[in-house]
Amino acid sequence: MTAAPPVGGQTVRAFVPKPLPSIPSVGVDAALREEIDQQLLALGRLVSASSLLPDTRLFL
Repeated sequence: MTAAPPVGGQTVRAFVPKPLPSIPSVGVDAALREEIDQQLLALGRLVSASSLLPDTRLFL
């Protein structure tokens, strides 16, 4: 599906995806929540470590 609203007097096109179905919903139990929390902590450590580098392109 695309939308073509006028912007600044010009017609533009954008891809607008269909909404995701709400059924079946994602079940988040305690074990999954713990795993998500651990991954968020690891990501935070990675961001923190990259801020110490003079050039973050060297890190990746």
